Amino acid sequence: MQAQYEHDRQRLFDTHLPITPNYLGSSAKRMYNLVRVDLDIKLHRGLIEHPTQPLPPGVKVNEPRKSIGSRISVIYEALRDGRGSALLIAIAEESLRGET
Repeated sequence: MQAQYEHDRQRLFDTHLPITPNYLGSSAKRMYNLVRVDLDIKLHRGLIEHPTQPLPPGVKVNEPRKSIGSRISVIYEALRDGRGSALLIAIAEESLRGET
């Protein structure tokens, strides 16, 4: 059962990027793509990715280990420098015009 869980969990991490937008509304899809594609913020895999947690024996990670807070900082910076705020403003304006 543990092996099946690990397999399914890994499959989720590998396939969420093309699948998830299909379940989102148009505005949420654009924000999701900003975060996951443009800002390259990966889906957090839990404690295994937290930089202060020791890795279990035999476990390797391919990406640098980051906390959720450090990933949120990337989004915050994008909002501050215009990359994210421009999209939010565009979405709000379209919504006010009834285009979404």
